[in-house]
Amino acid sequence: MTDKHPGGRPRKFKSVEEMDVAIQDYFDDESKNYPYTMTGLALSLGMSRRTLSNYSHDDEFLPSIKQAKQFVENMTAQRMIEGKGWGPGHIFVLKNNYGWKDTQHLEAKVDINEYSDAAREVLDRLPDDNSGSIPS
Repeated sequence: MTDKHPGGRPRKFKSVEEMDVAIQDYFDDESKNYPYTMTGLALSLGMSRRTLSNYSHDDEFLPSIKQAKQFVENMTAQRMIEGKGWGPGHIFVLKNNYGWKDTQHLEAKVDINEYSDAAREVLDRLPDDNSGSIPS
């Protein structure tokens, strides 16, 4: 690790231990009256969210940033489950920042006899090898 960011500015935190203390201070602050966020953590650390994210590109700082991010994700999910805050906002944050997804499993059963004559002609021309190309 170098003592400077790629842009040449000096790093705010010279050691992981120093950053870990500051991160823990953010999470331990009981006077906070708002939910934990990565942006809130960044502000508490005196930097932008992007700068905080840049620390995660350093293998030395990655575990600390990853753990903080998992803590914020967990707290966001808990608030959503408990009905605290705005539900769609929680869903937006979890999907866009933590890779959560909505998935649906659809199953369809189709009777070939229900197709029109034109559709049946196309289906009849499909190859048996499932290659997906329709012969002309």
